[in-house]
Amino acid sequence: MTHSTSPLTIVRTAGAQRKATAAYLERNHYMRSSGGSGQLFAVLDHADEVRGAVLIGATASTNCDRSIAGACLIGPTASQDAERAIASDGVLIRQIKRSHLQDNVAMYESHLLRYCMQEVCNAYDQPMIFVSYADPAATDARTGMPLLGWSYLAAGFFSIGETSGKRWCVVDH
Repeated sequence: MTHSTSPLTIVRTAGAQRKATAAYLERNHYMRSSGGSGQLFAVLDHADEVRGAVLIGATASTNCDRSIAGACLIGPTASQDAERAIASDGVLIRQIKRSHLQDNVAMYESHLLRYCMQEVCNAYDQPMIFVSYADPAATDARTGMPLLGWSYLAAGFFSIGETSGKRWCVVDH
């Protein structure tokens, strides 16, 4: 299905258009990756150039030792335990994996998110919950301000808190 906000169109991507939209996310999203699998939506201008994108998919978590008090909306990684703490079996959980909209596009990112979430809801016949993880440690390259998830909040999400556990990584050659 497509949605037109003249002269912009929102489409669910496939094939070459999906590859172009994934490349857009790799160039423009602060994590510099396309986000992997899921339903990928593109905002296209009148010349079919990608001007924004949203990726919504299944969560990739594998029972991390976390509690709901510190995982959803604002936190660096997904937690299946946390997600199941707010949704019983039979409720489909989808993660907003990536979202980006160019500054000069005449559309609110929150409206784009809500449209894409509605399209995902329309594809399934069961209750759904959407989660997202904004990372306050990441900053906007232009302003230096932390990425606190304002677009998600404007789209109707609510914040449950920040991850409080220690964070570490192993760097391997």
